[in-house]
This record gives sequence, structure tokens and C-alpha cells, in this order.
Amino acid sequence: MKSVAFVVLVVVFFMSGCTSTITPTSIDKIAKDVNQSEIIVEKTTLNIGSTLVNILSYSKGKSSILYFRPHENETTSRVVVLKMINKYGGKFVELNAQGNRLIDFRVEDKSYTFDPNRIFSSKGISDTLQKYGKSDLTSHQEVDRFAKRLVEDFLTKNQLIAVHNNTQGEPLSIKSYIGSKDALEVYISPNKDEDNFFYVTQKKDFDVLKSKDFNVILQDNLGVSDDGSMSVYCGSRGIRYINIEAQMGDESNQMDMLEALYTIL
Repeated sequence: MKSVAFVVLVVVFFMSGCTSTITPTSIDKIAKDVNQSEIIVEKTTLNIGSTLVNILSYSKGKSSILYFRPHENETTSRVVVLKMINKYGGKFVELNAQGNRLIDFRVEDKSYTFDPNRIFSSKGISDTLQKYGKSDLTSHQEVDRFAKRLVEDFLTKNQLIAVHNNTQGEPLSIKSYIGSKDALEVYISPNKDEDNFFYVTQKKDFDVLKSKDFNVILQDNLGVSDDGSMSVYCGSRGIRYINIEAQMGDESNQMDMLEALYTIL
């Protein structure tokens, strides 16, 4: 086994005064996830109010493939993408805040919470802040500023591969999209676990993945509800977006999905 060698570049940007810090993912933890060398790790720190959020970027080689993991607690997806990066090259961007699905932040003496995959539209920001507490002008502006920096500095590509993990059965599986106004087409494979599926914004990707007998959903880019998610953001702008959704802990099947996807990218 080759030894692990990481280059760590730390870049810090401040958008307003910061008073609190977030413990970053340790390099030792990264080293346990990938057992090969030559992966470059860059850490950029952005603030939301007085709370710091790290953006970790992993890259290897010259591949143009870009992976994104918004939810920090969906750990299986992190492991498999790091393995894919090590094997084929590419870039992987993930958020590193408090280790949870949601991100908490403070502005002066007020606390707020949001889902980091619901911040890519003004409506999405208002809805997610309200859902998990409260929304006001100041909190909306802080999250909006963070989201714009995230997109402009890290996710500006002509295609984006998102990685997520879910739980067994409800509330989310391929069957959740049957009859949904957000979906233009749904293909359910009789041979795949219903918790493991692709969610895409382009018809060509739907057709290819369907032909490979994977569960797959084609988003209705014109009729989809604006929930502030990255899929809606990409769909409205003609950006090729593919989400690999797999059950937490099912590393083998999520890796198979990523391997199959790699052959068509």
C-alpha cells in the first residue's frame, strides 16, 4: 500500500466580522478515507454571520468531473467519491461545518438554521430558514451571500455530480417520485434497491441510465417546485446535473453507480 501524501492549501475569506470557529475535518480522517497519494486538499473558510464554514476541495489529475456533497452527515457518499477521485481523478467539493445535515449560524445574538441544499434561490433560502426556525432580512442576506460565493468560486461548471445518502425506505426512495409534478419521467428497475437511484436534469442522461437498468428520475425543469435545491438551480440554467442517491452504508452499490456514471461522462 502506498503512503498517503496530501498537499493542504488553506485559503481564508471573510465576508464580515467573525467571532466563532468550526473544527475542520482532520487530515488524519481524510487519510483513512483514501489510501493512495497525490490528492490535493484545499480548505477555504467562509463565514455566515459570526459562524465559520469550511469548503473542502479535493482534486487529482486533469479530469473535469466535479462532485459536490452538501450534507456533511451523509458519510458514505464521501468515502466513495474520494475513492473515485483517487482512481480516475477529478474534483470533489464538500461543506465542513458542525458535522450535521443542517448548518447552524449566528448573527449577533440570534441563531438560525438552514439546509445547505436549499439555498440556491431566494425562495429556497426563505423557506429553509423559516422551516428550521425563523427568517428575516439579515439572515436571508447572510445565507444568500454564502450561496453565491459557493456557486461562483467552487461549483461553476457545465456539469455537476451531486452525491447524497438516504435511509432505508421512507421518506425518500425512487417510489417517492411516482406521480410527482417535479418529475417528467420515472424509471423503476425491478433489479435495483428502491433507495438507490439517479436524479437528472437532462433527457440524454435519463435514457442512458435507464438503458443500464438503474432507477432514475428525470426532473421537469419547467414545472419543478422552486425549493432552492441545486437540481432546480441547474435545471433552470441548462446545466447538466446528476445526483447519485444511495442508502447510507451501502458503499458497494453507490460505488457501482458512480463507476457506471463515469463511463458516460
